[in-house]
Parts: sequence; C-alpha cells; structure tokens
Amino acid sequence: MIGVRDAIELAPGVELRDGALVDELRGSAIPLNRSAELVLSARSICAAAALLDGAGASNGTRDALAFCNELNTRALLNVRIPFAERVRRRVAGLRYGLVLHAPLRRIQVRGALAVARAVAPLGLLLTLALLPAVVVAGALALAVAFTSGAGIVVHEVAHALALRGRRYALVLDGLRPALLHERVTGARALAVATAGPLAPALLAVALALAWRPAAPALAPLAGHALALSILAEDGRNACGLT
Repeated sequence: MIGVRDAIELAPGVELRDGALVDELRGSAIPLNRSAELVLSARSICAAAALLDGAGASNGTRDALAFCNELNTRALLNVRIPFAERVRRRVAGLRYGLVLHAPLRRIQVRGALAVARAVAPLGLLLTLALLPAVVVAGALALAVAFTSGAGIVVHEVAHALALRGRRYALVLDGLRPALLHERVTGARALAVATAGPLAPALLAVALALAWRPAAPALAPLAGHALALSILAEDGRNACGLT
C-alpha cells in the first residue's frame, strides 16, 4: 500500500548514529551507505527519490520505495498515509481482487494502560466487523463479537505486564498488534511469551465457571491458548525457537 507521496519517519526508538541505523530495543545497528542516508534524510518517499536521482540513481523512485518498504517491514520506519487515502487505495485494490494492507506502525508506549489504549481501537474494529453475524445468530454472535475484540486487548496487556521494568514498543500490523521489546532470557522470556495467550484463556475459564451459560460466547478468549503451540509466534518464543 506504500505510495510515492507518503510521508516517512524513523520509528520511535530508532535513530541514525555514526552512519548506522540503531534500534535500541533490539540492540542492533545496521550500517548505512550514502544512498540509504539520503533516503532517511527525506520527509517523504518522493523527496527521497529526488535525492537518489540527483545522486545518480538509475531509478530513484523504485529504489526509495523498495528501501522504505523493507525498513517498514522490519518496524524501523513508519509510513504515514492519510485515512482517506488509505480507504481510496483499498477500494482501488478491491476492484482488481487485491486486499491491500496498511504499512506497519510502531508506537512508543509506556505501561500496560498505554498498551490497552492503543490496542482498544483494534479490538473495537474487530467487534464491529463481526456484528453483521448478529442478524443470523442473535445475542450469541453479539457476545462472541465482544469477546473477540476484548481478547486482543487482554492478550497484549498481559504481555506488557510481564515486561514490567523492560522497554518495549507496540507494533500494529492491521488487526495484529505485537509488542517489540528488548531481549529477555530464561524464565522471564517464558513468562513474557506465555502471559499473552494464557491471560484471555484463563479469563475464559474463570468466567465459564462463574456462569456456565456464557461458555459458548467465551470461545474467542479460550482460543488464545492455541498461541501456546509452536505454530504461533508466542509459542515459538516460549520454546526458544526464535
């Protein structure tokens, strides 16, 4: 979805230092050549393309787009697209059978409450997306829609609580939020990885025991337990596979 006229900026926690792109959270430093420094000195992709063309690039627009897309995929660069433009591009893509995704966005958050506030709109969006099912399934579908949205918030807040005292940032990838954090090891790493899936799953068990008729509506919360398997990132992190 990234376009030539989009604005760009380094993600929070990322900075240029001594000819390298430094990510404090990851503890990494990526050496940059002159072309990369030119792109990151610009405020938009088209401005970066013009700088590359002026430096002798054969196709500054193509190179700037590819480089910015790569950095965005790694959550090192934020791309800003106005809401109306995002909608226009999605609609245009649907005409050709394409489902376009917004660029990753990395947000600086401080504390579990800030994580909850940042993730809540995603939970609300998921809830609203499931509301049409209410016409068919009635009250049960309404409850499932609510617990589906709430589960996302509970999941990420649990990760944040397990990371207390550590630095982290929130990465938004469509309806898939994730916490990017500094390295943790041993029992702390296991606790951080498992806290997210376990919190909504245990909440579902507790609510079901308290009021058994609510059990079917709690399935989305209980389903977070599946993220403890190695098929999900949390499960792989818990097993030390990533």
